[in-house]
Amino acid sequence: MRKNIKSSNLSQSFFKQFVHFRIKVVVFVSIISLSSVIGVLTLSLNVQASIEPYQEISKEYVSASPNKVVYITSTMLLEDNGVSVQEIVPLGSDSGWEFGRFFILEEDNGFYLWLNNRNVTGGARIATEQRLESQDGLVWTNRLDTNLIDSTYDYHVLHGIRQVIHDGDIYHGWESTYYNVVTSPRYMWIEGIRYITSTDGLIWNIVNQPALVDGKSQSLYKEAGNYLMWENPDGDSGYSGSEELRFRISSEPGAGWGDWLTGGTLVTIDGSITTESANRVRRLHDGTYQLFYLNGTQMNSAISADGIHFATTTSNFLDMNVILPQYLLLWDFAVVDVGGEDWFYFTYKDTSDGCHIAVSRPELAVVGLTAVNDSPTRLGHITTLTPTITQGNDVTYTWDFGDGATGVGAVVTHTYPAVGVYTAVVTASNLVNTLTATTPVYIGEVITGLSAASDSPTYVGQTTNLTATIVTGTNVNYEWNFGDGTNETGRVLGHIYPAVGVYTAVVSAQNEFTTLTATTEITVIPYNNYLPVIENNYCTPSGLSVDVILALDTSGSMASPVDDNNETKLEAAQLAASTFIDLLNFPADQAGLVSFADSAILQYPLTIDAVNLKNTLFSLTADGETRIDLAFIVSQAELTSPRRHQESAQALILLSDGNPTGVEENAVLLAAQAAKSSGIVVFTIGLGPDVNETLLQSIASSPSHYYYAPAGDDLVEIYEQIANAIYCP
Repeated sequence: MRKNIKSSNLSQSFFKQFVHFRIKVVVFVSIISLSSVIGVLTLSLNVQASIEPYQEISKEYVSASPNKVVYITSTMLLEDNGVSVQEIVPLGSDSGWEFGRFFILEEDNGFYLWLNNRNVTGGARIATEQRLESQDGLVWTNRLDTNLIDSTYDYHVLHGIRQVIHDGDIYHGWESTYYNVVTSPRYMWIEGIRYITSTDGLIWNIVNQPALVDGKSQSLYKEAGNYLMWENPDGDSGYSGSEELRFRISSEPGAGWGDWLTGGTLVTIDGSITTESANRVRRLHDGTYQLFYLNGTQMNSAISADGIHFATTTSNFLDMNVILPQYLLLWDFAVVDVGGEDWFYFTYKDTSDGCHIAVSRPELAVVGLTAVNDSPTRLGHITTLTPTITQGNDVTYTWDFGDGATGVGAVVTHTYPAVGVYTAVVTASNLVNTLTATTPVYIGEVITGLSAASDSPTYVGQTTNLTATIVTGTNVNYEWNFGDGTNETGRVLGHIYPAVGVYTAVVSAQNEFTTLTATTEITVIPYNNYLPVIENNYCTPSGLSVDVILALDTSGSMASPVDDNNETKLEAAQLAASTFIDLLNFPADQAGLVSFADSAILQYPLTIDAVNLKNTLFSLTADGETRIDLAFIVSQAELTSPRRHQESAQALILLSDGNPTGVEENAVLLAAQAAKSSGIVVFTIGLGPDVNETLLQSIASSPSHYYYAPAGDDLVEIYEQIANAIYCP
């Protein structure tokens, strides 16, 4: 049965960015001098626990290119010995000990690492094969000796296990050693590969030795009952024979490989027979074969349909001088497929004569960065911000929250200092590239202090103006139920009730955090006969003629938009007043025009010339303050001038969008009272949300002579209503 490997509790604290993946492993073995150094990075042939061939998806390897695999750095493997966690070092306290071959095998709950420790000082050579366990492939535990120990101080030495297949209850292994002396083609030592088996991975039985008396490199896996191998003949420094890469097939793991110099089929790369001894072959998911071979310290990739004739597809996508610190001499490497990523393990010697086992993970460019947050957020509460990427590893996230504060982390929280809309910027970086993304953050307040009010009592057929007020609250939506079966949205509204009675209007104020309601009672009373009324169905025109002054507010605020179509308040007033002029009965009626801002100007005296009057009306522009008092004075002067018709009624229609400026309200009230006392009927119109309704009602002849226009579209109807009202007795 397979052994369950215990997890390393410290692995999470040392490598939080690594997650536990299932891993398929291959090993490539090479000992290369600095003058002929061959950098190693292979993507591997399968050595998995089943007998099925390894089906690997092809990857693209392009140096430092976004969206591709990039190898830039490496990390030393760590050992947890129960007392401390530190870098794995070779066995033995005296000098001369170093790492040789190694192999990593996936097991049910982690990984086994067989690691060769050897001392090759001078001619006295000894070695010990050890096995370690890991949960994550980074922190290793339970470092135990196997029975593969060479304690004889002679030229013969064990170099270590090169590959293991766990098939059923048996571990099948292939171990490398300088095993024997051959005399052909000359007297020399050669590197032998012996076949071994074990039931626990610690105690091994030698089945035959050697299985193949040669082989500097080896790629091997089992497929359909056969063993497939790619290897190079090699010997000691005196060897000068063939080193061509050969492909061999055998039905037996420990025999049937053919002659070590001439067996198998020669492999070609780009049409030429290759002697590259640092190589690795694997079978891809589409049935083709991928060969990785080295040019100096740089890796190349080639593809073949038959495993024999390869064509280079990618060159120089990795350099060992870049990824391994102080790299001097390579002993061995393994390629581990971790969740679709190829991790490359190395045993190597550095320029200070230190020996290490390290791993290099691929760096993936950051792609598809987006950011979101959980706002709208109440003022004083935290907002959580989260980035997302579609690709990238070892990514660091930094945040600019948009309020002068910053943060670091994949998921961060922040408390914003004030109500508003902020733009948070996240920057995602790794060793390959950097991306930024933004997300808007909305900070608001709860609604408090909602109240509802109106200008009730109002006469039947007239507009009742309703206003909702809050103490605090942002992004508030208001909805009114007028109590007569109708509804409308808005903070300030005008509504005409259909009949005399008492109504309860209910306003609902709602935002992302709060919903409140408030009520106000509306009283609608019958119309008194002596007051003018609005609609034709409440009175019959008496046949009176009228002299009327149109007094328009032309202060600077009238230049602002009144609705979504960018029409200004003044433009809306000009259009509505022009419609009113068209309703007059010239020549019996007369009309004049007064504008008021910093001063009041009689733009056109009382006249029956409707064309020129309207031309002057449309020539008005907006600028300055709001002197309503002067508008009354100038209008009264004209309506009591010799130009008036003695038999006609006098009326003043004054339109404004706000409070008087540049003058006290009392002066406005006095001027209005003087005009009304002279017999002038005063109608007032408030335009937009900022009007002083109390003042405009006070200066009108009566509260019913005041009209409220929430938007420009309401003005035409109001002027039409006033046109009806001024003809009523």
